[in-house]
Amino acid sequence: MDSRNLLLTHDSFGDAAHIYLRHPISRGDIVRSDVTEVQSADRTRIVLGFDEYDHLVSIDVLGASKVLPPELLQ
Repeated sequence: MDSRNLLLTHDSFGDAAHIYLRHPISRGDIVRSDVTEVQSADRTRIVLGFDEYDHLVSIDVLGASKVLPPELLQ
């Protein structure tokens, strides 16, 4: 995979990190999402987004500052 296609954005107000494994990506590219909770006291959630071919195309981390390294979120 070409890492130049990766994009990470961070919404500090909502503390959500959005990692796009293919860029650019539009809302219509994600046809299915699976949600899981990280086993921690703060109930951080991870949302995996899949395209029509069942390829993973995005990862959303809700509560990002609790589980991701600070340098990634700058």
